Amino acid sequence: MQNFWKEHSTKANEEEMMLDSDADTLGREEVPEILSLLPGLEGKSVLELGAGIGRFSGRIAAKAKSVVAVDFMENFIKCNESTNGHHGNIQFVQADVMLLKFPENSFDLVFSNWLLMYLEEDEVCTLFEKIFNWLKPGGHFFFRESCFHQSGNKSRTCNPSKYRHPSTYNDILGSLSSFLLTSSSSQASSPCAMYDVKLVFSKPIQTYIKVMGVY
Repeated sequence: MQNFWKEHSTKANEEEMMLDSDADTLGREEVPEILSLLPGLEGKSVLELGAGIGRFSGRIAAKAKSVVAVDFMENFIKCNESTNGHHGNIQFVQADVMLLKFPENSFDLVFSNWLLMYLEEDEVCTLFEKIFNWLKPGGHFFFRESCFHQSGNKSRTCNPSKYRHPSTYNDILGSLSSFLLTSSSSQASSPCAMYDVKLVFSKPIQTYIKVMGVY
């Protein structure tokens, strides 16, 4: 995965982030659409996974109490910090999301945009479990993925993306929710007893339908 993003991170710009030559046009509509889907950010602590160059970081930080922006590519994080460091409430972290550690109940919102499709399915399950522990009671987890096919038009020598059907993510969430609820009844002392995972919504991004005519 590092080799893939080394190939697509030489300029650390929006076109590379979206892997699309029309990134400027798409981004103008896509970013506000995605932000409109988030719960209220005022006074909230946010973890942004796969933050990249910070297309969302600064906009989230403008409303949230605090943001931890994580990406595993050093040049992306440096670009993000250069662009959004003036907000003062963003912590920039270079790390593999699978190696992250945070105390339980650390965040009100965990946000990711195009991250899970770069993980194996067992890694997705593991990361979901971690996220549920990091979230405060009543917290939200928002993730956006390309689910059916490649979304960007940029040529690639290889493509490690895994375009899972939305039902696959729903099934993973459902199985983890069942596990957590079972744990709460069988092991009262388990931290899992605090969690009841519910799907709020699942929907396509309208920008891509409007601009490109695809889901």
